[in-house]
Amino acid sequence: MSKRKIINIVGKKYILTFIKKLLKYETENEKGEAETGYAYGECNSVLKTIKVCETLGEEEKFDTFMHELFHALDDELMLNLTHDQIRILSTSLADTLMRNKLIISNL
Repeated sequence: MSKRKIINIVGKKYILTFIKKLLKYETENEKGEAETGYAYGECNSVLKTIKVCETLGEEEKFDTFMHELFHALDDELMLNLTHDQIRILSTSLADTLMRNKLIISNL
């Protein structure tokens, strides 16, 4: 059974779930061809869920959680960030918090 917890993101209750496998997704390349990829996490702001792969190391797991948290914030606050902006912001904040031991890991 997957580990789950309820988290509050800007006043909204999200279900945070730790899953055992990477998430498979379909995407389209520049040529319009279908490609399969894998993700360490996923945020669904409609269903209010965040999924993170539990088999990652602690730092990767925290970085992935922060990435998905930024997706939730982007949607909830209608920030219209690009995926690159989310990646840069989430990774930078996660790195800063970890380097300075400013996190209490409860994931």
